[in-house]
Amino acid sequence: MCIVCDQFNPFGVNGDWLHENDRENGLIVSETTDAAANTGTTYTMSDGDTFAGNLSFADDWDWVAIELTQGVEYTITMTAGTMSDTFLSVHYPSGTTAAANDDFGGSNDSQITFTPSFSGTYYIGASSYDAIYDTGDTDIGSYEVTVTSDGSPPLPGETARSTRSPGAMSRRR
Repeated sequence: MCIVCDQFNPFGVNGDWLHENDRENGLIVSETTDAAANTGTTYTMSDGDTFAGNLSFADDWDWVAIELTQGVEYTITMTAGTMSDTFLSVHYPSGTTAAANDDFGGSNDSQITFTPSFSGTYYIGASSYDAIYDTGDTDIGSYEVTVTSDGSPPLPGETARSTRSPGAMSRRR
């Protein structure tokens, strides 16, 4: 064990990383060069991570790859930093659009709740309202995309939205 881990013990009794909400620590993935707007993107993130990106020119799109598990409900949220109006999408492994959202919760931020029907590499697309609807304006600037889930697929006979009663067995990851 390294000195940092020994001193700060970021692990729970089961060996998982600790976080304020008992989930694994999320990483902040920063866009250092423009992310490709297709399945060839070199950026990846995981459930619990935040992608900090920047739309740097008119009609810019940033895509980020993520591994999603069949039956797990994910909440993907895009919040504006210095840009003003976000547009968020989720793409199947083929690149076709699975879901999209412009505004959420009375704001210009975007949010998608998505439950994949199969496990695999999906792609999160980040852009602006202006780029999608060709308003003639240029909305550039920073944003963040976060991905969260409950981390476990539903048990047989349950749907992704059903809840488990206290004490019910759940699958291990």
